[in-house]
Amino acid sequence: MINTTTRNLLLTFIVMLLLSACGSDSKQLTLLDSAEKIMTVAPDSALSQLREIDSQKLNRADNARYALLLSQALDKNFIDVSNDSLINIAVEYYEHKRDNHYKMLALYYQGRVKYNAQDYAMSINALLKSEKIALKLNDNFYLGLIYRNISDIYNMIYWGEGSIEYARKSYECFLKTEHEKHTLYALLNIGISLYNYKNLTESENSIREVITLAKQYNDSSLYYDATKYLGDIYWLKEDYNSAISIYNELLSIDYNLFDATQYTRLSTSYSCLGLYDEALKYAMCAYELDSLSTWGLYLVNNYQHNYKEALSYLQRELKQQNDVLNDISTQNVLQTVENFKRLEEESLNKAHFLERLIIAIIIITIIIISVIIIYGRSKTNKIESERNMLVIQNLQQNLSVKNQMIESLLEENTDLFSMRLNTINELCDIYYQSNSRNAYNNIMEVINKWGQDRELIAEMEKSANKYHENIIMKFRSQYKDLYDYEYTLFLYLVMNFSSRTIATLLQINIDVFYNRKSKLKRKINTQQSNDKEKFLKYFL
Repeated sequence: MINTTTRNLLLTFIVMLLLSACGSDSKQLTLLDSAEKIMTVAPDSALSQLREIDSQKLNRADNARYALLLSQALDKNFIDVSNDSLINIAVEYYEHKRDNHYKMLALYYQGRVKYNAQDYAMSINALLKSEKIALKLNDNFYLGLIYRNISDIYNMIYWGEGSIEYARKSYECFLKTEHEKHTLYALLNIGISLYNYKNLTESENSIREVITLAKQYNDSSLYYDATKYLGDIYWLKEDYNSAISIYNELLSIDYNLFDATQYTRLSTSYSCLGLYDEALKYAMCAYELDSLSTWGLYLVNNYQHNYKEALSYLQRELKQQNDVLNDISTQNVLQTVENFKRLEEESLNKAHFLERLIIAIIIITIIIISVIIIYGRSKTNKIESERNMLVIQNLQQNLSVKNQMIESLLEENTDLFSMRLNTINELCDIYYQSNSRNAYNNIMEVINKWGQDRELIAEMEKSANKYHENIIMKFRSQYKDLYDYEYTLFLYLVMNFSSRTIATLLQINIDVFYNRKSKLKRKINTQQSNDKEKFLKYFL
């Protein structure tokens, strides 16, 4: 028989063994804590410490934190990771935890990894989830980073409107922080986004402001980047002498920073001025850096009537551009954004419905209990009491049946109506992305029927009034002198259709849509209205 003392010692040993199995090795934990503390100020040292850690000696919680911090350190040290196996450890762990800060970081760096892998749809999905948490935390720094990445993605898929919008949102968030360098680069990113979509006047203003600030802060890297885009603006304006002057200034600062694109633009500037020797020199520099950057060589040979060589170089350049476009066209990024927003709105509506349902049930329960108590205390008339109890039971049964009918109808109508609206959005996106004439004709036939379907429009108005406090009814009563298409345009904005969808349904091009939207906004602004602010929020 084991005596009491021996039994107690064995139990103590087992407990200590279990605790050590559940905990992390103290040395590994010390390295982990130290790396987290210095991550912002010394990311290179943080990475070195993290690489010394044996993750096998960490428990599940600390291993998730290790995976997150290592992903963060790699990103901060400009090591582009495209495999998501590491960051997914953190994402999966924090998904069901209440630590919103780590959850936000895990989703953000998952977005970064997906961006490196050029999986833009999954990247933006992770970033939008991270944004939702960052807004709750009021973390303007990470909101700035999130918006900057979304702007970059929209630039990669050639959606200028979205790229410019999120570049500005990033700048506004960084302005609320003490991170001056991030703020300056966010301002530069606005200029770059404007440049990419040919808004050269505003782009030049932003970039010149950055150049001035870069000189003021003595930031040579920022000055170089901003000046490079100023040269690109001159090149795009066909002011080749100014472009050559700026490119040569940058070459004198550090020619190693010059990439194939800048060499090509310097070469084409010389070609357009008839200086073919200089053009050929810099075209060869571009070709040596990137064998597919052959536009400069094409121009030189074309201007010198070497058409066979020019055609060869042109074919290589076109192949490169087609490869880029084909890669982008396989990713339905905008549809991912629309789906994310739709699911968020559905979740919010369900939450509001449940809140109202719970309140109604509580009120009904209180009423029923009160009736029972009142009639229960009345012992003088047993027959009347029993009759009332039967009435209450009947009311309960009727209420239950009615609730089931209402829930069934709501689910049926919501699903059908949402499917129609989603189908419209999806067809309009396909219409814009399709290169097939047959697809274009078939899609347009369906879209035109919907755009002229007065019953569908009436159904949309009814839905908008129901879920947006009679917004269409108020709009029509307060603005009685508008055109029919302006009422329809406002309805589509309330229904949260995309710009492309609205333009397609109204059978106008996207530029006309923005023009009409701007005019309608001015009319709302200039006329007296009790609900003007409510109306204007749909133009944001």
